Amino acid sequence: MGVRPNYLPGQQPIAEPAISQKFEAAWGKPIPTEQGRGAIEIVQGVEKGKIQGILALGGDATGKIGNAIFEVPIFSVLVDTVSPEKPPYPDVILPGANFAETEGTYTNCERRIQHLHRAFSPPAGKENWEIIAALSTSLGYSMNYKAVSSIDSEIAQLVPILQAGEGGGYSEEGTQWPFFKNGRFDFEDGLNRLRRVESGNYEPLEALTSLS
Repeated sequence: MGVRPNYLPGQQPIAEPAISQKFEAAWGKPIPTEQGRGAIEIVQGVEKGKIQGILALGGDATGKIGNAIFEVPIFSVLVDTVSPEKPPYPDVILPGANFAETEGTYTNCERRIQHLHRAFSPPAGKENWEIIAALSTSLGYSMNYKAVSSIDSEIAQLVPILQAGEGGGYSEEGTQWPFFKNGRFDFEDGLNRLRRVESGNYEPLEALTSLS
């Protein structure tokens, strides 16, 4: 989804009022005006006592950086397919689902979106999105997704660069975003635009291309 602390899903700037209003209308909640924290800043926030609770989920959640979080005396929840091999341990461990137990899509580092077909049911009965939805609902924000297709529909509604994926509309060999129009970029001449990027001055994709 292009997770960065100063962007909403799909690399859409959180500081742009029109974008924030779009997400507020869909989610029924106000969008913060300030940017959030990156992964390292989250760890630093935990160490400095600025964060009082944390949910760790995803690849290497019990790795070197992840395990450091559990050393701090705050409430911690881990969703993973394995438990930490040694202390420190989180306060709560919930059984996560691996890729073979998951229905949905996977986006790799070249922006290729591939469909995942669940081969086995998760032993605990819930996929990771269902765990997140249940936790969110318990905390006061209802996530009433009925299936992965419901999430796909919301993504297609809110994230222009992924609109072609509504209803799981990705090819089996994978589809790269941004999605082209008849195999061409979304410029009048159909050609891409390249721009030199100086070190430390990275701009997200939507600043370099015109997307409808």
